[in-house]
Amino acid sequence: MSIKEKLLLFIDSLIKLFVGNKAQQPTEDSKMNKKEIANIPKFKDKSENVKIVQEALVKLGYKIAVDGIFGEQTKKAISSLQKDSNLAGSGAIGEKTLTLLNIKLKQVDTIKLLIPSSSKEYNKKIIIGASKEVGVKESAGKANNARVVEYHKFSTKANKYGADDSVPWCSSFVCFIVENFCGVESTNSMLARSWEKWALGKKIEAGSGMAGDVVVFWRTSLKSGYGHVGLFLKETKDHVWVLGGNQSDEVNISRYSKERLRGYYRHVGDASNKEELASLANKIMNGQKVSLDTKVV
Repeated sequence: MSIKEKLLLFIDSLIKLFVGNKAQQPTEDSKMNKKEIANIPKFKDKSENVKIVQEALVKLGYKIAVDGIFGEQTKKAISSLQKDSNLAGSGAIGEKTLTLLNIKLKQVDTIKLLIPSSSKEYNKKIIIGASKEVGVKESAGKANNARVVEYHKFSTKANKYGADDSVPWCSSFVCFIVENFCGVESTNSMLARSWEKWALGKKIEAGSGMAGDVVVFWRTSLKSGYGHVGLFLKETKDHVWVLGGNQSDEVNISRYSKERLRGYYRHVGDASNKEELASLANKIMNGQKVSLDTKVV
């Protein structure tokens, strides 16, 4: 697999960690969950993941060997990258360095970096990641909310060019969540109903929805191709509660009628626990903050 075919797994809420603030000298923090960092390369590791990072560094102009060994040469290159962007030059890889690598890669080529996740609890990571975005909204007037523009970047294969926040962004939001928090391919499309043909998704039978499933509705008319997409939280006989973007111009939790429901779609490899997800969804709907470490009783 070439580097152009590899994705970046953003760990936790990476884009919120802005790089380049000269007023600060941030260090790699320790907010990442143990499950999330299991496959992130560490000093003296020898693995395919180290090779992926080395390929990225070479693409950025660092002259190092691509041998899959995290030695002094690779550590120095990472340290230089960090110092050049006002990060403490520890040479260790954490969430801020992963964010930085992705930002730099987008500036030089249409490539993305994959650090695979050790956990297959895709729905759990999706719903937790999405919950952290609640409250993001379009800016008034001609201004753009940079966060919404960032969502739009994930509606293109290159993950490089973001549209204005006035452009419908419900699908862009779901693309952002799926790629950032799971490190898997989205539909890379602004079209809400593109998720009906998500290559990595399987359609779930009616009444079998699980928190974190992608949920699609038709809009205007069934044949129009227009629709809305978000993330399933819970359902009743007639309604679905959806955590989504571009819902009244913001990320929020809204209720939708099942009259226009097209279906629920779940990653084919998901191994999340439905009961645990239902509990997490209730916490989210009640305004509680959740993480991968949240205890479910």
